[in-house]
Amino acid sequence: MENTVLIGVCGMSGSGKSHVSRAFASLGGHHVDTDKIYHALLEPRRGKLSPCALAIAREFGDEVVKDATIDRGALGKIVYSDPDRLLALNRIAHKYIKKATLAEVRKCGAQFALIDAPVLFESGFDKLCDFTVCVCADDETRIKRIVRRDNISEDDAKRRLANQTPQSDLVSMCDFTVDNSYGRDVTEDVKKILLEKGLI
Repeated sequence: MENTVLIGVCGMSGSGKSHVSRAFASLGGHHVDTDKIYHALLEPRRGKLSPCALAIAREFGDEVVKDATIDRGALGKIVYSDPDRLLALNRIAHKYIKKATLAEVRKCGAQFALIDAPVLFESGFDKLCDFTVCVCADDETRIKRIVRRDNISEDDAKRRLANQTPQSDLVSMCDFTVDNSYGRDVTEDVKKILLEKGLI
């Protein structure tokens, strides 16, 4: 991992972090999707709750457990309407996600790796990164993407966004920004960042 440059990628829900991360990865990097890692960490182990899922179940109760894993829909209803409960979930999940993420980076052998993390700063992932990129999109774009992706109402999408760190705050904390609103090709923005950092 010593020779792999770590790029932290963040952005509000619906901004298109994974799309931008894949654009970076197409130029020689490795994309680490922490949401996919989280999904894998919740998979049952021999028909029982995984260590990560068990820790979450102990915090939130049996109502968030279904078929030996975490019912993300039930959990989402709790945490997306209560910032304190969301913080509690993040405290538990980030410990497991960080360990698995670093293990994947160590194995990838790429010149640079994209740490695609919805809560990059809240999780402390930013401290592991050499530089950070905020993926931005206008409100309408983000809401439409969330509605389509998660099959929820516009009102639910707006409530979800209201509980997240505002885009303007993320921009101020990051070293670079990429605008991924509808109709934009992010390739040139990505190339400029990698060129500035001497990675291509």
